[in-house]
Amino acid sequence: ILMWLGFHDDLADPDASDPVLRESTRLAALAPIGGQSCIHMPTLFKWFEVESLIEHSGGRPLFGIKHRDPVEWTGELDALARDASPITHLTRDDPPCYMVFGRNEPVTPTSPPGLWVHHPMMGIKLKEAMDRLGLECHVDYPGGPKIEGYASQIDFLLKKLR
Repeated sequence: ILMWLGFHDDLADPDASDPVLRESTRLAALAPIGGQSCIHMPTLFKWFEVESLIEHSGGRPLFGIKHRDPVEWTGELDALARDASPITHLTRDDPPCYMVFGRNEPVTPTSPPGLWVHHPMMGIKLKEAMDRLGLECHVDYPGGPKIEGYASQIDFLLKKLR
């Protein structure tokens, strides 16, 4: 939710009678740990170079699919998954991001969902997309590229929020 809110257009309603609803939803900086930049399964299959992944238990409730119902990848589900994926909302005015992940282990069709859901690839692909837009993005994981300018994720936040 953090990245979706951070990259989504401002949801403020300037005409609302409630002053809280008039407040901007834009964030100054993002610092997710194990953040999921995409939940669009066809995209994830490409990123991980697999034809399938073990289903994560959070997907069905997110889209209102009952536990026993088969998942049919319809145009509606495709559109919902794209809209729910933070990476699809990137624009040139988005805030800087510093993501932290665990090890960059290979993902296979039999990998546990916790591995691919919180995999460094989520940050790597987000960084590529943010770099194309000229946005600041750092992806910190064991064995990954050295982060220049920040000692840690906390250092990043302290510098961005001062």
